[in-house]
Amino acid sequence: MQHRERQFRGRVGTMWRLIGLIYLSFIRKRFVIYSHGGGNWAPLKHKRQRGAKSSAAVLRDTGILFNALSLGMPGNLFKKIRHGVRVGFDKGVQHGDDSSFTIYKIARAHDEGWGKLPKRQILVVPDRATASKMRRTIQKQISRLGKDSEHA
Repeated sequence: MQHRERQFRGRVGTMWRLIGLIYLSFIRKRFVIYSHGGGNWAPLKHKRQRGAKSSAAVLRDTGILFNALSLGMPGNLFKKIRHGVRVGFDKGVQHGDDSSFTIYKIARAHDEGWGKLPKRQILVVPDRATASKMRRTIQKQISRLGKDSEHA
C-alpha cells in the first residue's frame, strides 16, 4: 500500500487518488445493488440458487470479485497514469492457489458474458451523480492548487 500512496503525491496526485476512490465507491455500491436484483444483471438460475452458500446474490458466492473493488485488496488495480488514475482488476492476481484463472479474467468473463455466462457488466461509466462528484472534486483540488501557488 505504501508504494501506491507514493504514486499520488501533491495536489494533483491527491486529486487523482480521490477520483479513483469516488469511482470505486460508485462501483461497489452498484455491485451490491445489482447483485441483489436491483439492476439489469441476469438473476441466478434456479439450480445455482440452491447451491449458493448463504444468499442468492449474483457474483457474491466467494466475495473475491467484490473485494477486488476495494483499494489494496487482492485483484484490485489502482494505478496512477499520465493524466489520471486507472481503476479496475489487476491482471496478475490468481483467483486461488489451484486456479489457472486470474481475478481479472473472471471479472472479464462475467463482464463480457463468455460462454454460457450471462453478461453482467462490472466496470461501467459512472452515473451522473458520480460524474458530478468527480467534477466537483477536480474543481476543488484545482482551486486549492491555485491557492497554493499564490502563497508560494
